[in-house]
Amino acid sequence: MRPLAPLDALKVSSAWKFSSKGTVDTIQDSIKTVGSAGVYQIGPNGEEKLASWIIFSPVGAMVALGTDEDCRRKGYAYLAMNGCAKFCAHQKALVPNVQIQLENSISKALVDKSDFVFSHMVEWIHFRRENQLE
Repeated sequence: MRPLAPLDALKVSSAWKFSSKGTVDTIQDSIKTVGSAGVYQIGPNGEEKLASWIIFSPVGAMVALGTDEDCRRKGYAYLAMNGCAKFCAHQKALVPNVQIQLENSISKALVDKSDFVFSHMVEWIHFRRENQLE
């Protein structure tokens, strides 16, 4: 496990359901300045594959947690989330927090088995313009 590289932003953005125009740049900036974690699998020929990832956003939340389809159910998301939390707390002096959608039972189970505790509800409004002229 190690911090993500700015080039990983495209993969993170393409897998994140809240991604929109400009998200790749925002993720790259977060990787460079705030924090992130990536869990990499080593293939039979020594090649690395990004298996799971998370970024620490400028607003203080760990977001965009994802795991590659064929790497799921191996504990990689847990490693990424906790690795990012420790890095941000110890190296950046930031208080890590995780925001999940309560209806996402997989995310809820992951957070429940970690050291995070529920503090409060957050209501996010996500606005995406459709049919916008560019």
